Amino acid sequence: MDKKNLIMKKALELFAEQGSEATSIQRITEYCGISKGAFYLHFKSKDELIVAIVEHFTKEILFDIDQVVKKQTSSERLLFDFYITTLQSLEKNVSFTKVFAKEQTHSINQELITILHRFERVMKEIIIKVLDRVYGEQVEKSKYDLAYCVNGFISIYSKLFLFYRIPLDFEKLAHSLVEKTEVLALHVTTPYLTFDIDQFISSQSEVDVTIGKLVAIIKDKLEIVEDSTERESLLLLHNYLTDKQTFPKAIIKGLCENIRLHPDCKDLYYFFRIYFDF
Repeated sequence: MDKKNLIMKKALELFAEQGSEATSIQRITEYCGISKGAFYLHFKSKDELIVAIVEHFTKEILFDIDQVVKKQTSSERLLFDFYITTLQSLEKNVSFTKVFAKEQTHSINQELITILHRFERVMKEIIIKVLDRVYGEQVEKSKYDLAYCVNGFISIYSKLFLFYRIPLDFEKLAHSLVEKTEVLALHVTTPYLTFDIDQFISSQSEVDVTIGKLVAIIKDKLEIVEDSTERESLLLLHNYLTDKQTFPKAIIKGLCENIRLHPDCKDLYYFFRIYFDF
């Protein structure tokens, strides 16, 4: 494990145990067995370290969920798979999830707030796609309200292993949440949150994704992605954004899919999803 990842891993353990505010850089370096100089080679401050941790693990969790949702072709299994994957991914990254929950309520770091908003937005998009595939027109008027309920179920029940350390039967819990969701999906006649309210909420936490930002990120990725289909796709996307080539949206989507599975391109893939709205 390289030093950057070692620092993130060990710092996360300390943050989960005693909180990020109570954990000094001195304590982190002692726990890692490195000097302060080695720490500052990778992170300018503790805030920058926290941002890096949150960005890394939110990508991992979203990637786990997105992969399962994309691969599951059965609408009957989709909602169950979504719930069990989400809960298991949060439990697998339990140290991070504890820190994530605390930073959501205490953060004043603008970069971190942007990352948290991005996570919430992508998570909501995934949930709505799941609801559309499972229930179709049955939830056309209530899906935005229902998406908040689904997100609430995850938040509430994850506390059982986050804070109460109750061992969970994830299969049983996922079946229970599917049952609850179906009751709401099929029987609620007075949803509160509508498309207009959802759009207003989204506008308050909009992630600013510009062509300049995408081009800059692609240039960074090209320095670490070796010759491959992913690299060729990055070059084509770069040329598209800089007006050197033109492609129909279907081709753009295909190029984005080519980079989706690359471990260093997960963030870029999600930025493209936001920018091109697919």
